[in-house]
Amino acid sequence: MTDNAKDSGFAGQIKKFLFDGPASINDVCSKLNISWATAKSALEEMKEKGEVKEIISNPKIRIFKLTNDPAFFGVPLTRKQKNDALFLFQTIRQEWQKSRKEPLLLTTLQKIAVDIAAKCDSNIPSAQFHYGKVVPVFETQTPLFEIEQPDNHTIILGCVKEEIHNHKNYARGEMDDQYDKYSMTLYQAKQSFKDLYKKARKLNKDSIKEFEPALVSLLMNWPIQNQDPEMFNLFSEFVKEVHGLIVTKTISDNLDKVNETFDILWDLVTTDLFFRDLERQISKEKKEIFNYIRSSQILSKKENAEERTNYLKLFIDSTVEIEMPMDDESLEIRRLLAEGAEED
Repeated sequence: MTDNAKDSGFAGQIKKFLFDGPASINDVCSKLNISWATAKSALEEMKEKGEVKEIISNPKIRIFKLTNDPAFFGVPLTRKQKNDALFLFQTIRQEWQKSRKEPLLLTTLQKIAVDIAAKCDSNIPSAQFHYGKVVPVFETQTPLFEIEQPDNHTIILGCVKEEIHNHKNYARGEMDDQYDKYSMTLYQAKQSFKDLYKKARKLNKDSIKEFEPALVSLLMNWPIQNQDPEMFNLFSEFVKEVHGLIVTKTISDNLDKVNETFDILWDLVTTDLFFRDLERQISKEKKEIFNYIRSSQILSKKENAEERTNYLKLFIDSTVEIEMPMDDESLEIRRLLAEGAEED
């Protein structure tokens, strides 16, 4: 192979290398044994053609991924992990059409896939995300590569045939069943809060009274052992602001702002859970790339969440004295916060 960025076979080599996920310019140099300038020139040319996207760009590193890479956030899943996930989706759809009359919902597809990935001891990745556990791969109209049967395809097929009859095929029911099956108490607490918000929007004042206990339940079910303390503290600050809105009787006029802030916080929290779950499923040689992608996603979401939480303070009536609740759960949360502060 000549050291020439215009070599027609060079882009093909880079593409095959990127089948296993995003890579830096240095990674391409090392893998293909070419100069840094050649790798840079070739990747920039592929970027102009729309074949790759630059997902991280800073003075230390530039990271590129294939434009049609189906992994969530462009995380560096291997070709085999993506292939096996797409094969699973394909198999579920085929078997569903044979045995069920109603259209298969995307939510149901994901919940079945998660169950089978757990049952079949497969290479298929899964992680917590916004609405529960998912297999973090998109089905695309232009596949990255031709899908092949994995070695355990007969086992997967058998699991699919059995599992598709265990699903209700309506989104809320699928989520509730998964939360119960995998003891996802944080997600159950989140759903309780969202249900209360919907009731409150219908002018159900009793629902507003239950807001704070519902948020306290979220904090009590927080995965504090595996989470960033800053996120726990940020969510605690949100609960404090909601308490202020309730006490000063300004909550009714700001329900949508509370819900929007909650959604932004939930996006941050579940994105962090996603990366923590997936970390152990990433190959060692791709950990650096994975951590750059994680840092980029978490940083932007955290800044947005901090801004939105502070924004809520503007709507609390400052003329009313606010007393913090002294019930057992509130005291326990303060104890946890104090412990977190000591660790910092």
